[in-house]
Amino acid sequence: MMEFPLTAEKVSCARCAHNIDVTREETAEVAVPDACPDIAEILCVHAAAFVRSKETDTGRGAVSGVIKVELVYAPPDGGRAVSLDAEIPFTAQTADGALTRDMRVTALARAVACSARAGNPRKALINAAVRVRASFYTDCELRLYHGAEDGGGDESRVELLYETAEICPPVDVRERTFVISDELTLPQEYPPIGEVLFADVELCVTDAKAVGSKLVFKGVAYIALLCISDGGGLVRAPLNTEFSQIVEFDALAPESEFDVSLMLTGAYAELRSQETGGRGVSVEIHAAAQCVGFERRTVKYIADAFAPGLELECEYTEFDAGGLAPARAAECAAHVSLNLPDAVDVVAVIPGVFTPEASLSDGQARVRCGVEVTCLYADSEGRVHSARTSADAECAPFEAPGAHSIEASRARAGEASVSVSGGVVDLTIPLTFEITCPPASRRRAITAITCDSAALPDAPELPSLTVTRIKPHEKLWSLAKRYGSGVRLIMEANGVAKESDVESGTLLLIPRRRPARR
Repeated sequence: MMEFPLTAEKVSCARCAHNIDVTREETAEVAVPDACPDIAEILCVHAAAFVRSKETDTGRGAVSGVIKVELVYAPPDGGRAVSLDAEIPFTAQTADGALTRDMRVTALARAVACSARAGNPRKALINAAVRVRASFYTDCELRLYHGAEDGGGDESRVELLYETAEICPPVDVRERTFVISDELTLPQEYPPIGEVLFADVELCVTDAKAVGSKLVFKGVAYIALLCISDGGGLVRAPLNTEFSQIVEFDALAPESEFDVSLMLTGAYAELRSQETGGRGVSVEIHAAAQCVGFERRTVKYIADAFAPGLELECEYTEFDAGGLAPARAAECAAHVSLNLPDAVDVVAVIPGVFTPEASLSDGQARVRCGVEVTCLYADSEGRVHSARTSADAECAPFEAPGAHSIEASRARAGEASVSVSGGVVDLTIPLTFEITCPPASRRRAITAITCDSAALPDAPELPSLTVTRIKPHEKLWSLAKRYGSGVRLIMEANGVAKESDVESGTLLLIPRRRPARR
């Protein structure tokens, strides 16, 4: 067996060796403290998932954390609402032979559903679902062969087809923990508050760019508070605060791109002193920025090979071309109608977004999502009640040219618009999705060329010169391979400087190349 020596370019990078995307359901029982009244009606339940640890070992990996649950209920006397809280641990495990101890892990956990029912007036059973996504990265080397070593033997007779591709492999993975701390003020249209029951927090990155060896990213923390007003009623108030952070890398190329995911590890909100008139809220959000750096570059590789008189055996590898798929926003709304004859006013609307589903067909992308809606409303006596329902929302189809897959990685519900008329409550909840559509980007490159020349018969007799007319979309390479010629030979025989100068229908002289030595 004869091997034709090739030269290679080595690209140091990181490789995502394993991914997990699992949803786990957890249950817990929470008891009413002795100092609190009985449960008459569960008004709402809120869940948030916080990652506590990411671990890898030989052949296994795990992401662990807690689901923090706040349950709000009405007492029998119809008085002030009461809040109970619980922490439910979760662990998402995976097994794969590619996992090793020193891998770097990026992880996200999100509570995608939560419900509760009263077992009796002093106890509630909570059911929560958490979606965990994680990627496990390891250092690697991408080797692409881009030429042949010419020793003057048979290897000098091998015709190689060279192509170029733009690649954007991950080159580094960094993580930085940070805290967002701010003093916020409720707008005047909301009543003063006496107690914060819970805060729903969503972190969104709005910009990320390299400055020297540093990654600077900015974002917004969207915070929705459920509070008890100073008058004893319930109120939901949206707030937000901007933030920026810096992550150090060893080195960054000017053309670097980034994927920044923010992993929540804790969130706290409480009323500031009454000197603020019940409008000041202190928030503290703990998170980890998980940053994957990608470096864009152009590479040359061998896509095909042949040699007149020899039958070559080629080994191939596949690699990803293209770059990071830019994220785009898709929007739609969920519409809900509730028949509530005793509803006089809507106190709060608490949306819960299920895992979005995305599909791609004939270049058209579609995104749909289920939404669970809790509507807190007051009757004519001022008592607060709860109604829960669910609805589906779907974005209008949009063009995704060149994409081979689609992912809806994030979904955020905005504040609902409400109308109450004749015992019917109409709700509209705006939804925003973060969509990525990676382009079709797999390429095949030759990594080795061998030939058992002794076992091959003599090459068939071919004329020394052939005349043919080039067909639409036909390449000189395919003609050279068919007639045992070479691209340069064909161009020289026809006085062509560039292959792009050869138009469809042109009559070409195809000289036969001297067969490789046997």
